[in-house]
Amino acid sequence: MFVTRSMGYWHSTDLLHWSFITPEKWYFQGSNAPAAHNYNDSVLYVTGDPSGSMSILYTDNPKKGDWKAIPLIINDLQDPDLFIDGDDENNHGWERFGENHGDTALAGYIEGPWLTKYNNMYYMQ
Repeated sequence: MFVTRSMGYWHSTDLLHWSFITPEKWYFQGSNAPAAHNYNDSVLYVTGDPSGSMSILYTDNPKKGDWKAIPLIINDLQDPDLFIDGDDENNHGWERFGENHGDTALAGYIEGPWLTKYNNMYYMQ
């Protein structure tokens, strides 16, 4: 369980008993509205960093907390969702303004999105 500005996260196998994990490498000022996603046996983590600039972190061992940043800096991101799909981002970008989210002239922004795919249909909450 990842919580805003907790300086770590919690782990449980039964949702009754929790242990707090203080990671070895983390955002030094905490994080806002974090999202985590299991991908190819690793945990990906993205967050709204209070500074406004951040990277996506990943680890193969979340209990140890040995997080690494991918070499990509994201700016002006808050309340993120991690959604991984095989579609072409340039043709199917969803976080934009306009009909069918096709307006590329304006930078897109949707606060608190969550995107899921079920039976080849996309649902945004």
